[in-house]
Amino acid sequence: MKKTRRCFVFFLIFIMCFKLISINVSANSQTEEQTKIAKYYKKSGYTNDQEAIEKFKNSYNQDPNINNIKKYIPFEISLIKGSFDKNQERLDLEYLNTKSKALFKVMVFPIEKEIPLGSSEIRSTMEDGTPYSYQKDDGFYIFRFNAGKFSYVLSSNFLGENQNIDKEVFFEIVKEIKN
Repeated sequence: MKKTRRCFVFFLIFIMCFKLISINVSANSQTEEQTKIAKYYKKSGYTNDQEAIEKFKNSYNQDPNINNIKKYIPFEISLIKGSFDKNQERLDLEYLNTKSKALFKVMVFPIEKEIPLGSSEIRSTMEDGTPYSYQKDDGFYIFRFNAGKFSYVLSSNFLGENQNIDKEVFFEIVKEIKN
């Protein structure tokens, strides 16, 4: 349990750091900004999304079924990065618009490593019976659910084209993952 809490705390710290970076961005050209951000991700151990997904699939002998979710992300994606940490048993994917700073993050891990729900998370059930929890707080929307052998955390900030995101976006992604 402590390990999963640490993962969740790490995730929240990452979000807060990203917010600070977003606020302090200088007026560099888009290409220079993308290069800086790509270097940051590489330094942090991120690769391309497909490589990270393949490592995850090979480790668990099962597809997390997230290859097609890009089409549901409500902003133009200019950078996609992924990471699979075998020690933490977690796949991270980040979809970013480097101009508007809109961010969409996906975390996937085995259901037995599921992060315990926080007290401020609201629990509900989708029309198909899938239980989920969500939290809209401090500029981020966090949506969690389980499908098959995996637990998923979807999150998004409210910047740029992303500022009007709602649960329907997450519901569409859940449908795509479950099919």
